[in-house]
Amino acid sequence: MADLSLYRAEYNKGGGMDGGHEEIILEVRENGSCIIKAEKQDYWGARIKRKRIRLSRRKPVREEILNALDGSKYMGWNDLEYSDEIALDAPVSRLSVYFTGEKNESYSISNNLEMDKNDRQAMYEIISILRRYAFGE
Repeated sequence: MADLSLYRAEYNKGGGMDGGHEEIILEVRENGSCIIKAEKQDYWGARIKRKRIRLSRRKPVREEILNALDGSKYMGWNDLEYSDEIALDAPVSRLSVYFTGEKNESYSISNNLEMDKNDRQAMYEIISILRRYAFGE
């Protein structure tokens, strides 16, 4: 990961029977500061909450995400197979991370894919980091 630099992370959740959704986008600026754009609707018809937050370079969100990726096989996320397990009316969570280096690369993972415990742990840890910075949860 030394030659790659994280410049964006996206989390989306939706499709559950309550009709709610959530989206968080983290953008890392050239100066090291970050912008978080977040949208959340708890259930269909509820008021949509939107936030835009500017984080200084001193906030460690980027480093926290990179640390969470350690031990996972994120470079193989795009090749994972869909799980045979189906939870009807359960929401789907999707996480994408974007890197720049010699070439731009992105990796995505979703809770409806077959993955090992390290990848699952990394996915939910990064989602937790994004939610904490966006919504204080």
